[in-house]
Amino acid sequence: KVNHFPDSKFLSRKDCLKRCIDRYVKRPPGSRRSQMVESFRVIPETFVLPRDYCEFIEAYTNYRDLSIPETMWILKPVCLSRGRGISVISDLSEVNYTEPTIIQK
Repeated sequence: KVNHFPDSKFLSRKDCLKRCIDRYVKRPPGSRRSQMVESFRVIPETFVLPRDYCEFIEAYTNYRDLSIPETMWILKPVCLSRGRGISVISDLSEVNYTEPTIIQK
């Protein structure tokens, strides 16, 4: 009995999926690539912490400087599933940097 597909972490782990999508979007142009890249625009602004810490702080600061009230961010632990550990935050002090986490606007 098999309960895992080989190499499925590239689609099932949030950080690996983000990395795969980023790699795909940065590929050289091809015949249908622009159409496919356009379809990824539905994915919210996403950062993998702690790796993307600087980029996240810059985005967080930009939203705060625009005076957008109650900009909410969703934190998702990379290695948990079924909604465990997910939290919604609005303040930078609520972010936990001790373990790999996905944060999305």
